[in-house]
Amino acid sequence: MAPLPRTLELFYDVLSPYSWLGFEILCRYQNIWNVRLQLRPTFIAGIMQHSGNKPPALLPSKAKYLTGDLKLLGEYVQIPIQFPKDFSSAILVKGSLLAMRFLTAVNLEHPEMLEKVSRELWMRIWSRDEDITEPQSILAGGMEYWQVLTPNHSQQKPHQHIWSGKQETVKAGFKKTKRDN
Repeated sequence: MAPLPRTLELFYDVLSPYSWLGFEILCRYQNIWNVRLQLRPTFIAGIMQHSGNKPPALLPSKAKYLTGDLKLLGEYVQIPIQFPKDFSSAILVKGSLLAMRFLTAVNLEHPEMLEKVSRELWMRIWSRDEDITEPQSILAGGMEYWQVLTPNHSQQKPHQHIWSGKQETVKAGFKKTKRDN
């Protein structure tokens, strides 16, 4: 008799292409590795702020490798990663708060659809250079879910779950540190 699968939690943000790589690998191999994948949409900017970290694009020692690294990893994992044309605006200015609130609401009401909707939002920003910050953009990424969720959710409930996800991530091992990179 095979052992019961272990639960593996993936805290992720669609703003992070590295999260997308991990997401796809874990979704692809969860049955082979005998894990039950628990997807946890989490607002990465809140984690970075709490931990004192900066996005890799803002650290010169990491930024110079970012494009090539993601291109090679994307090819290896067979994920069509393309940097947004206006990377700075899309990633560093606009962010992902509304998209992550939407994914949190999907997770609360229709968790069986979270994988599909998350993947669509990653495809929008990281493959097709489309927006994920405006309600109409999110609507295009998960139209049938948006219509089901908006009457049932105020902004507060998903906001509280994103906040608790950030707190759980920090508690699980991210300590506030100052690093010189």
